[in-house]
Amino acid sequence: KVKEHNKNKERHARKNYEQLYLEFDAFRKKENVSLTTKTKEMEKVKEHNKKLKAQVNKLEDERTKLIERLKDLSHEKDELEHCLRSEKKEIQMMLEDKLSEVSQKEKKIEDISGELKKSKDIEHQLELEIKLRKKDCKEAKSELERKLHHLQSKVDVREEDLRKIVC
Repeated sequence: KVKEHNKNKERHARKNYEQLYLEFDAFRKKENVSLTTKTKEMEKVKEHNKKLKAQVNKLEDERTKLIERLKDLSHEKDELEHCLRSEKKEIQMMLEDKLSEVSQKEKKIEDISGELKKSKDIEHQLELEIKLRKKDCKEAKSELERKLHHLQSKVDVREEDLRKIVC
C-alpha cells in the first residue's frame, strides 16, 4: 500500500513536473519571441533616435547659422539706421537752407512787387500829369493862337493905318 502510494505520488509528481516543464517551455518560447520582438523594437527605436539626433544636430546647426545671420542683420540694421539718421539730418539742413532761400526770394519778390506797384503808381501819375499838361498845352496853344490872331489883326490894322498915313 505504501509502495503503491509512493508510486502514485511519484506519477503525480512526474505529471506535475512535465506540466510545469511544458508551461515553462511555452513561457520561455513566448518570452524569447517577446524578447526578440522587443530587441527588434529597441533596434528600431535606437535607429529612430539616431535619425532624430541627426535632425536635432542639423536643426541646431541651422539655428546657430540663423543666430549668426540675425546678428549680422541686426548690425546691418544699426548701420542703416545710423546712415538714415545722418541722411535725415542732411536733408533737414538742406530743406532748411532751401526754405531760407525761398523765404529770402519771397521777401525779394514782395520788395520788387512793392517797387513795381510804386513804379506803376508813379507811371499812372505821370501819365495823368502828361495828359493834363497836353491839355494845358493845347489850351495854352489855342489861347496863344487866339492872342496871336488878335495881335495879327491889330498889326494888320496898324499897318493899314501906317500906309494910310504914309500915302
